[in-house]
Amino acid sequence: MPTRLYRNGGLNCPKCAALIPWSLVDYRTIFQCNHCRASVWVSRQYLIRSAIAHVILAGVLCFAAGMRGFLLVPSAILLSFPLGFVTSFARRRIAPPPLEINEQLDE
Repeated sequence: MPTRLYRNGGLNCPKCAALIPWSLVDYRTIFQCNHCRASVWVSRQYLIRSAIAHVILAGVLCFAAGMRGFLLVPSAILLSFPLGFVTSFARRRIAPPPLEINEQLDE
């Protein structure tokens, strides 16, 4: 079941499809659905892909700004952090993070 983004902000639970508001979504740890109490978490693949995309985009921007050689790599890594903050709102709207059920805690 695809994860959907609701108008008032949130994701649907992969177990019961109830709305989980953004205020309860935690990108770092496991959290519970406020309806069925299932333990869910944001997909680690989503986080890894987002980080890689930000570093690549930052590298392209740094290269376009004229940075070359050794200076390009650390500049791209440093620029990827503010770029992640700036694009986080749009990224959540365009491609919301998929939630996964944590089977170890729900058994």
